[in-house]
Amino acid sequence: MKMIYTALQVYAWDHDGWLPPEDGVGGLSRLVQGGYLDDLSVFNCPVTGTVFPESLTDETCDYIYRGGGRQSEGKSIVLMDKPGNHPEGRCNIFYSDGTSEFNIRDVSDGE
Repeated sequence: MKMIYTALQVYAWDHDGWLPPEDGVGGLSRLVQGGYLDDLSVFNCPVTGTVFPESLTDETCDYIYRGGGRQSEGKSIVLMDKPGNHPEGRCNIFYSDGTSEFNIRDVSDGE
């Protein structure tokens, strides 16, 4: 997940601070298409046991991406675990301001 977030930061640096505009795998696919990531296994959470994907789809990606914002603009969620990735309702979150929280109580996609 940290590799994905790092790729998102580099993408933003290359695009005047803007993150990929589409939510979900549409935005994350830009990282692969643009050469920011070339190993699709990074889209699988090690805890889930998901088999490495041959293509990136909503079903093969273990993370939620919220696109369309600018890097460092407020503190909004950019990337997070899908609910259920971790035991006991825990998740990892990366924010637009560059901060992150790990192993926190799960939040819904709408918060």
